[in-house]
Amino acid sequence: MFSPSLYQNIYLIVITIITVVVFLFYQSRDNNNELNEASRLPVFAFVLTIVISLFIGYRPVDKTFVDMVTYSDIFYYLKSNRPVFHWNWDELNILYDNLYAWSATYFDTDRPLFVILAFLYFGCIFIACRRMFRGNTLATLLVYLGAFSTFSYGTNGMKAGVAAAIFLVALSFYNKKWIMVLLALVSYGFHHSMQLCIGAMIVAYFYKNAKFYIVVWIVCLFLAIFHVTWFQTLFSGLTDDHGAIYLNQIVEQEEKGWDGFRIDFIIYSFTPIAMGLYTIYGKKLKSAFYNYLLSIYLITNSIWLLCIFSSFTNRIAYLSWLLLPVVLVYPTLHPKWGDSRFRVFAAIMMLHLCFTLFMNFIYYGR
Repeated sequence: MFSPSLYQNIYLIVITIITVVVFLFYQSRDNNNELNEASRLPVFAFVLTIVISLFIGYRPVDKTFVDMVTYSDIFYYLKSNRPVFHWNWDELNILYDNLYAWSATYFDTDRPLFVILAFLYFGCIFIACRRMFRGNTLATLLVYLGAFSTFSYGTNGMKAGVAAAIFLVALSFYNKKWIMVLLALVSYGFHHSMQLCIGAMIVAYFYKNAKFYIVVWIVCLFLAIFHVTWFQTLFSGLTDDHGAIYLNQIVEQEEKGWDGFRIDFIIYSFTPIAMGLYTIYGKKLKSAFYNYLLSIYLITNSIWLLCIFSSFTNRIAYLSWLLLPVVLVYPTLHPKWGDSRFRVFAAIMMLHLCFTLFMNFIYYGR
């Protein structure tokens, strides 16, 4: 077992090495290969998912992973106080909390629970990439694994992470609406914050107009610049008690940490929007599914901008960031992008990973 402080570094180094290899392959990839690969099981991507799930699932319980210590304490508290499992319909996160209580009565230690959560998290990411990007599963999986928040939500914010991964799978069933709705509700059962994503999913379904939502995003950005917090107060009255705790705490711009006007978060959030602008107006690429994904991203990220001065603003931002890797690369892998699509995808894949490496090793590591 490795030192807890090394886990993220090892994770990023492994992802970086594999990404570089895939990057070199995509630089010279023939467009005709995609159809052949789409019909086969992406074995390496599947194996990588299992290895990472075990690596993360068997990490030590340590304060390095922040909330993991709390999760462990709750497990042993439930184990000593609830010897028999009974389904509780009053739980806030009805599926996650009951899974937690069941595991506390069934397992002797908390280790199986953490392994199950890791497999749910990374397994659902794999399934979503396989369904959305047939023929490019490994490459898009690496993009998602190399995203800024992926490691954190697999080790710290596990409830929200698993819920987000299930929501991604739900969106991959865009052409089977009843499955999409069912899985979206399952994601809500794992974490109540998915109410925002589900709300955006519904709004975007009835009004799919990414151009309109881009304008909305720009307006919300200016409201954030001018420190308008009225909407933050409004949303605090519409959400549950846990969400209101974050929204009712307004943080000033000069404060450091996860709060205040985060220009780095805004730049990061804008990258798929810039890609969307180029895709819509430059390439004039039309895709109902991409338009739907981009619309959901814009709605959720706009809400974050309106709440940017709330406490732990990164947790609200993640409700849009869970879609960021997918929205960022989806148009570049669309057949209508042109003959350069694999090279463009490869460049974006590397730049996206470089941002994560910069933030972890330089920005936060200084």
